[in-house]
Amino acid sequence: HRALRRLLRRSLRRALGPILQAGEVASAMGEISASIDGMTMSLSDKARLRARLAGLQDRAKSAAKAAAKQAAERAVTEARQLAESAAADLRPVVVGRVEAGEDRGALQAALKVIADKNPSAAVLLGSASDDKVALIAQVPDALVKKGLKAGDWIRATAEVCGGKGGGKPQQAQGGGTDPSKLREALKQAESFAWGAIG
Repeated sequence: HRALRRLLRRSLRRALGPILQAGEVASAMGEISASIDGMTMSLSDKARLRARLAGLQDRAKSAAKAAAKQAAERAVTEARQLAESAAADLRPVVVGRVEAGEDRGALQAALKVIADKNPSAAVLLGSASDDKVALIAQVPDALVKKGLKAGDWIRATAEVCGGKGGGKPQQAQGGGTDPSKLREALKQAESFAWGAIG
């Protein structure tokens, strides 16, 4: 059973690293479960190992929820700073980056903070993880009438970072596969918005 313990430790260290990714945890737990199935041992030993694995899965889920909550809080804090700055300048276009990883809920919460403080402004936010970009935009009706549509705005921005997106004229989401291009994409978003509203 030492080999299994080593596999458990190695898999959990990889899965429960500094940033908890749900897909990695599921993959590691699948490997461990398959290893248990393939081992020659009594059914009662297998049952005990599976019970321990279930406990670890519960802990991993709790850790993932805590990490998501922290990401949302961090994104909202950054969004408050963007909102205050935009409100002070009376900017009609707010484009920024928040650290929400791939957490769409955190990105949505950040967008709401800015839009609530700047209801007449068009807002586009981007966030990146190791291998993906998440984008979200909201445009008030007055700016939609001037020609800025959230779906088009997101689509043009997402293309820069190797992705796509779309949605309604008032709100849209998208993503990309090249986080190294997020800064360039946000510059493109700013230009696009100003070009649309004149």
